[in-house]
Amino acid sequence: MKTRTAQTVSFESLRTDLRQVFRQICSAPGFTIAVVLVLASGFAVSTAIFSAVRSVLLTPLPFRNPDCLVQIISQWPKSGDQNDWSAPLGDLPDLKVSVAAFQDVAAYRYALLNLKAGSEAESLYGVRVPANLLPMLGVHPQLGSWIPAEYDRPGNTHTLLLSDELWRRAFHADPHMVGKTVRLDAQDYLVLGVMPRGFNFPMKLATTALLPTDQMQFWMPLGADLSREPHGAPNAGVIARLKEGVLLAQAQEQLEAAYRLLAHEYPATNTNLSAVLVSLQQQTVGQVNASLFALLAGAGLILLLGCSNVAALLLARASLASAS
Repeated sequence: MKTRTAQTVSFESLRTDLRQVFRQICSAPGFTIAVVLVLASGFAVSTAIFSAVRSVLLTPLPFRNPDCLVQIISQWPKSGDQNDWSAPLGDLPDLKVSVAAFQDVAAYRYALLNLKAGSEAESLYGVRVPANLLPMLGVHPQLGSWIPAEYDRPGNTHTLLLSDELWRRAFHADPHMVGKTVRLDAQDYLVLGVMPRGFNFPMKLATTALLPTDQMQFWMPLGADLSREPHGAPNAGVIARLKEGVLLAQAQEQLEAAYRLLAHEYPATNTNLSAVLVSLQQQTVGQVNASLFALLAGAGLILLLGCSNVAALLLARASLASAS
């Protein structure tokens, strides 16, 4: 009975407080509007920030079976040299043979071409990729086709795929763009296709270069002669697709064994060189972790300031009401 009486008293007290708040709101519409605006602006900004962070952290990469995609990162642990994205292109053939966990392996390098439109030139940032990389990602061009294997040869790299953004902006979304040539760096390049809207690879730049955008504008054949590439020199991005059912830990063990074989076979270049596998999702998010945490901190600060301002307004209003 005492508990019921205490609950009744608490409920009556709450009703009294709510009536008092409602009367305060009705008697001071300007004050109410100020409180609502402060809270609304704080929540709006915070919601936008949290949505942006959530989309980066939790949304799967827009590739086929993205959980099976990994990045190979080589390191020199004994020398202290740090590397957060690349691996030796010259070691690629050995990895394809030695690591049974890999369904496929491909490398990429950044490229820069200049497009001259009228009297002005525009620098276009893109990627050199082997013929198997885009099929590995499983994203088909919206126009044309992937890079044929016969085009991915040394000295035969004057073909490319355009980004949707470049196709629309520079070539007015020409539906007959495939098969045409474009003039880049005063040379002709055959357009093989146009990638879908929103497609990008890599999703985030794995380079310290300060580029104006993360969006790559073209993809062209890598055209590398692997027999002439140096062993043990991390000089390209290397990704792999794990076979279905293979765990990352299993693939890591096989990769370490492969690197031990490379160190034995090429002691002058590969001794002490090791490698780690990182999911492509983690590698992509890792490129923006610092900015994401800064955004989250900013969102929390905005909410804190908004609540503090509202509390200050309420205290000030209560003080004025008491004084009157």
